[in-house]
Amino acid sequence: SVFLFRDYSYGMFNKSEIDWLMSLYDNCSVEIWDSNIKCFDCAMNSTVKVFSSEVSMINIHDNARILLSDSSIGEFNLPLSGIVPKLVLCGGFVDSFVLKYGGVDIELVNCDVEGWDLKVSKGSNVHIYDSVLDSVSVIGGSTLYVTNSTLETVYTDSSSAVEVYSYIEVRVVDYLGNPLSGASVEVRCPNGTISNFLSGDDGRVVFKVFVSRIVGVNEFGAGCYNITAYYGDISSGTLSVVPINTLKRVTLTVPIPWWYWPSIISIVVLVVGSASVAVYLKFLKKKRT
Repeated sequence: SVFLFRDYSYGMFNKSEIDWLMSLYDNCSVEIWDSNIKCFDCAMNSTVKVFSSEVSMINIHDNARILLSDSSIGEFNLPLSGIVPKLVLCGGFVDSFVLKYGGVDIELVNCDVEGWDLKVSKGSNVHIYDSVLDSVSVIGGSTLYVTNSTLETVYTDSSSAVEVYSYIEVRVVDYLGNPLSGASVEVRCPNGTISNFLSGDDGRVVFKVFVSRIVGVNEFGAGCYNITAYYGDISSGTLSVVPINTLKRVTLTVPIPWWYWPSIISIVVLVVGSASVAVYLKFLKKKRT
C-alpha cells in the first residue's frame, strides 16, 4: 500500500503508526510527530519534517528537503541521481550514512553518532555542530567543517580538508570573584586580527575561534589567542589560550586598583583621627567643668 501526497498537498501525523510506503511529490509538505513510520520516499521539491519519531527507511532525491529532530533512522538513501541542496540531522541516531553525490551540502546539529563512518566525497561540503562522531572520511576535493564537536578518527586525502572550529568562553571577575558586567574583552587572533566584546550581566563572553585544518596526515593548528579584559582603566593582564575542539572556559580577574588600599588607609586614618579629636575635645570640656 502507498500513502501518496501530490500537488502542493500538506499532511500532519501525530502519535501514528504507518506501515505503508509514504510518497511525496510535487512540492508537498508533511510533518511527523511522535510516530513510527516504515518507509517514506521524498522527491520533486517536497519537504518532510520528522520530530521524535522512528523511521525504518528514508529515500530522498530530486531537490527534496528533510529535517530530522530527536529521531531514530534505520536506513537513509541518497540516490546518485538525486540533487540535495541541504540536509539537516538534529539530535538523532543514524546507523549508516554515506554521501556519494557531488555538491551536496549537509548539516549535522547536536548529534551523538556511534559505530558508523561518515564518508564525504566528490566535492561535497559538510557542516557538523555540537556533535560526537566515531569516524569521518573526507575525499575527492571535499571539505568538512566541524564546530564544537568530537571526532574520534579523521581521514582525508591530499585534495580534501577538515576545518575545525570551536568556542572560547571568558568569564571576567573582580578581585573578590564577582562577575563584572560591561567589561571589554580584547581577543588577538593568531593571524593578527583583533576583536572586542563586552561581557554580559554574568561577566561572560563567548566567541567562535578557528582551531586547526587537517589535510592528509597533517594538522595545522591555529596557535594561541591572546585575551585581555579591561574594566575602566584596569587590565586583567593577557592570557594566552590554545583552543580545543570543544568549548574551552577561562577566567580573567581584574585586580584591585592601585589607588584602592591608599584610599582605604586614608579613610581609616581620617575616621580614627576624627574620633580621637572628638574624644580629646570632650575630655577638655569635662575637665573645665
